This record gives sequence, C-alpha cells and structure tokens, in this order.
Amino acid sequence: MRFGLATWGSTGDIRPFLALAGGLAAAGHEVRLVVADVFGGDYRAHAAAAGFSVAHADVALDAEFMDGLGQRMLGARNALLQFRLIYREMLRPAATALGAAARGLAKDCDVIVRHDVLHGVQAASLGANN
Repeated sequence: MRFGLATWGSTGDIRPFLALAGGLAAAGHEVRLVVADVFGGDYRAHAAAAGFSVAHADVALDAEFMDGLGQRMLGARNALLQFRLIYREMLRPAATALGAAARGLAKDCDVIVRHDVLHGVQAASLGANN
C-alpha cells in the first residue's frame, strides 16, 4: 500500500510522523512523508535509513522571529488567540508549499495521514478523487 504522510511544525509535531513512516516502511509499505519544519530541520538521512522518502516544504522561520512570536503568544494568555497567531504567522506562510505537496500525495497515494491543522492536505485528497 502507498502511504502519504504530511506534517508541519517543530520537532514535537514531526517525530511521531517519522516514527509512523518508519514503521510503515518496515512493514513493507511505500511511504512518502512531506515535512514543513518551522526550524528548517532536514530529515533526509533519517528517511533514507528507515526506508521511506521525504520531501521538505520550505517554511523555515528564523530564531528571532520565533522568539518574538513566542513572547506574543505568552502575552496573549488565551488559547484561541495563541492558535490564531500560530495559524496566521507560521502556518499560512507555508500553505502554498504544503498545498503543492499535498496534491502530489493525493495523486500518488492510497492512504493519506496528516497533521491535524493541515486541512489543505485533506482538501487536496478529496479533490483528487473527483
């Protein structure tokens, strides 16, 4: 079976997808992982060692920006406002790159598993079936 996985965020968001991709590959499945790491992490060596392919969506944000965003999030003291900051300043800039990657996954994979905030991946997979 061909699995397409898509994740976004920092290490805590990405590591579960790396583990899932490795487990699926070890079970004999073809696995493609799309990663948008806000810190610009490179997972090619990990993917090669575990037997799956990985594509990186370019969304790396610099440390100064991330520190400032973190301070604004702490200042917001409201989970909804914090999510809005994350969405507007971290996820939205990645939308174009992630959308293109999602269309590729939807076209080539039997099953797609996505990070919970990557709604564009779901939309792309639905559009591929029409």
